[in-house]
Amino acid sequence: MPDIHYIDRTELRDGRIILYKNSQLKKQKNWQMRLLKPDGGYLTRSTKTPSLGEAASIAEDCFDEMRDNVKKGLPSSTINFRELWIRWIRLQGDHLKDKRRKSVFSQMELYFLPYFGTIPSPK
Repeated sequence: MPDIHYIDRTELRDGRIILYKNSQLKKQKNWQMRLLKPDGGYLTRSTKTPSLGEAASIAEDCFDEMRDNVKKGLPSSTINFRELWIRWIRLQGDHLKDKRRKSVFSQMELYFLPYFGTIPSPK
């Protein structure tokens, strides 16, 4: 994300955590966080608070959790149900018979993904 969208940019932990307000969101009062992932790339989310102190605390907790997950061999950030489904089908899909695979795909696409798709998976 270019710097042009940052308003009130604040850096923590040598720039690995960036707190800002997004200039493209007109009525945005809450702080956004951009965290450098240990495995590369960024995680960008809302802190859901207009307080800079609370936003810093939330961002640091999320950053620490991400770092701890990598040390434990877990994904650096949470994945949603849809991403978990995609990972599972890549690993297990070949072991299903054609009729069973069609049934699983049909039920997943019709019922489960529309309802659970964006819900974060449990740890």
